[in-house]
Formats: sequence, structure tokens, C-alpha cells
Amino acid sequence: MGDVAPEEAAATPLLGRERELAELAERVGLGEDPRSALVVLGGDAGVGKTRLLGELGARARDAGWRVLVGHCLDFGDSALPLLPFTEVVGRLDAEARESWWSRSCGTTPRSHGCSLPAGC
Repeated sequence: MGDVAPEEAAATPLLGRERELAELAERVGLGEDPRSALVVLGGDAGVGKTRLLGELGARARDAGWRVLVGHCLDFGDSALPLLPFTEVVGRLDAEARESWWSRSCGTTPRSHGCSLPAGC
């Protein structure tokens, strides 16, 4: 199974964030002691959070890890607090249903130009 919301490789190298990237990699055990980890990174818009986590994710995938990605959206006074989790769980559910279809039918729904409805 593939990553949930796989990120494309960055076209340019990450500059000026080596310390932060090393700290994140250490916290999740990348390169030494792999373990399940959750990283929550906050900050103002445009400071490079997505780029930093994209680089961490790319390095983790290169090391053979499965990377699950969920996104937060801020609408001012309202928000979708569970969005990151529903994205990840929804994608995992879709992958499980597609895997079941493949094992049962020898093909995937996408090979027939369709997708399985939620709850199948």
C-alpha cells in the first residue's frame, strides 16, 4: 500500500532548517530506532511548516517508512479539529477496501474506471 497523501519530491533542497529537520528526525527515530510517532507542527502561515515536514516525510519514505499525512485548516473562529485524522483513516479505509477487491476479483476498482463507495 502507498502512503496516505504522498508528497512529491521537492524541486529544490531545503536550506536553513537543518537543525529543525535533525530534531524532528531524532524524535521519530529516523535512522536509528524506528518507532511509531506523531508529529504536530504549528506556526504562522508561510513559515515553512509544510516544506519542513515534506522533507522529513521524503527522508522517512527513502528509509522504507510508511508516512501518513493529515492536514489542518484554519477558518478563523471555526476549524475542523479532526480533519487530519479523518483524512488518514479515510485513506486507510479506501486502501483496505481496494485491497479486498483486488484479492477477491484479481483487479482493482480503478482498473475499471471506478471507485468503491464508502462503507463497502
